[in-house]
Amino acid sequence: MREALLGSPSYKTGQLEEGLAEAFLAVEQRMKEPAARHELYCLREGISPEQLRSNSSLASQASNYGIMDGQGGYLGPKAGAAASVAAVRGDRVCVAHVGDSRCVLGDNGRAVALTRDHKASDPEEAKRVVRAGLSVVRNRVATSNSSLAMTRSLGDTKYKAADQPVHKQAVTPVPETSTAPVDMLGGAAAGTPAVQQLGVADFLLLACDGLWDCMSNQQAVTYVSVALERGMSPGDAALALVEEVLDPHSATPASSDNITALCVQFAPMPEVSA
Repeated sequence: MREALLGSPSYKTGQLEEGLAEAFLAVEQRMKEPAARHELYCLREGISPEQLRSNSSLASQASNYGIMDGQGGYLGPKAGAAASVAAVRGDRVCVAHVGDSRCVLGDNGRAVALTRDHKASDPEEAKRVVRAGLSVVRNRVATSNSSLAMTRSLGDTKYKAADQPVHKQAVTPVPETSTAPVDMLGGAAAGTPAVQQLGVADFLLLACDGLWDCMSNQQAVTYVSVALERGMSPGDAALALVEEVLDPHSATPASSDNITALCVQFAPMPEVSA
């Protein structure tokens, strides 16, 4: 995604939100290229490219991975992924996302959602699904033999008609984007001792649905805020958050899903000399 963003035309002209949207579509297109098939298979199986090359059986399976058209041509991967991506420029953060992973800003202990879940329970998302020719059953995107919780994702080729524009597909890779101001001084007034600045530091929390199925945005932000106030690094705070949700003995409902969480604490802006 980083390489796709840096290579996007809009990013090169300073349009960060538009650049993020272009990057998502570039990644989607890359996943549909036959050359990406082996890479995607390695990611799914948790193996290295070297392991694939040294095992003829795995290499054969990789060559048949994905969704095919009537002539045996590769259309894209069977599996898919939600994605939340954030890019900071100056005192603003730009976010792009598809699916049910979330990006939440911690603003002096208050949770500010920068994303919304893309699910079929959303009336506007459901309208697009139906117009594209699929059904919504029990708040899931449904085909004749499968269903999907998300209405936007990267991959998930079986839910995307190749003859439809990407923005009209039942499950679209087109992200929603937004821009929000961030307090690069950590929420504290100028001259405040650094230890106090850390106590009210603003941060960004990105995590997948394995976390959000068990915690609200505010619960997660409160947990991370307390961890940072106690001197934890952002990485350790994110790890503690995940462990809290995975612990069957904690007060939080335990998750049985996989969880990825990332905490980004905003550093003070450099001083500008007069």
